[in-house]
Amino acid sequence: MRFGAFVNASATQPLTQLFKVNLAVKQARLGIDLAKEGVRAQSQDTVRQVKEAYYQVAELQAQVASARAAVRSLSALSTLTEQRLAQETVLLSDSLTVKAKLKQQRYQLLTAEDTFELQKQNLNRLLGRDLRTPFTVEMLPIGELVETDLDTARKQALEQRPELRGARLQTKIAELDVRREHAKYIPDLSLQVSYLGFQNVNFLPQNAGTIGFLFQWQPFDWGYKRHRIAELKATTEQKATTERDVEERILLDVEEKFSKLEEARILLDAQTDQREAEHATLGEVTDRYNQKAALLADLMQQHTIVQDRASQGQAAPGCSPREARKSLS
Repeated sequence: MRFGAFVNASATQPLTQLFKVNLAVKQARLGIDLAKEGVRAQSQDTVRQVKEAYYQVAELQAQVASARAAVRSLSALSTLTEQRLAQETVLLSDSLTVKAKLKQQRYQLLTAEDTFELQKQNLNRLLGRDLRTPFTVEMLPIGELVETDLDTARKQALEQRPELRGARLQTKIAELDVRREHAKYIPDLSLQVSYLGFQNVNFLPQNAGTIGFLFQWQPFDWGYKRHRIAELKATTEQKATTERDVEERILLDVEEKFSKLEEARILLDAQTDQREAEHATLGEVTDRYNQKAALLADLMQQHTIVQDRASQGQAAPGCSPREARKSLS
């Protein structure tokens, strides 16, 4: 009439399985790194959008300033034409032409200002600020837009582009899949320690212990592992091919954009000189008109040339200025 107790405890330490566990841990870490590259890609896309919005704001700001200067110039010209109309030195049609041009320019100014404000709000949204936050932007000089050469740009692209880093990680994950499948050929060997105790039982030993190895192996799988390894090796080769293709496409993309950037810089420089020349010509024609040495038609034609040039926004064929500036970012 007494209580008895039966105690059984065992502990198993895997041995060969540790290699398989280590491969699984490595693969999990590569999966985390791959997810981080996705976050980096999203971050770089946000940076690209901010830069693009910034340069759009800068272009619109320059267009608004040009449109305001044109309105001031045409307003002064309209006042002068009205005075000469009163003196009967110009025709009524001349006065009406100037007024029509002034109204058209005011409409263009209003349109440019509305677009400018909307783009500023879009930039504020991308920066996480209040949409109505006031600000102005400054354009970098052309010579300060790029500070790296082609070789440096290629090296940076190969190191920083998330699509290439992701392709490399996917190749490593595929290689680990092959290694994990190979590891299945390794038998499972574990060290096992057991304890068996009987309390208040007289006809059995009070304590007993065992130590030994636990061996498990499945030698026959009817070719499953072999076919699975062949399949994973084919996937690894495909991932490696994709990685090389991504690397080559990145190099081609960098070289193409670098060339377009150089072309855009040269074209921007030429267009800047052309605009300065046209503004100088406008000033000279205006002075001659004030001195009654030039016709109103010549002055209006020069106004049209200047405004057409300003409305182009320094666009280069096949590569706009903002695209050129952010091409290698």
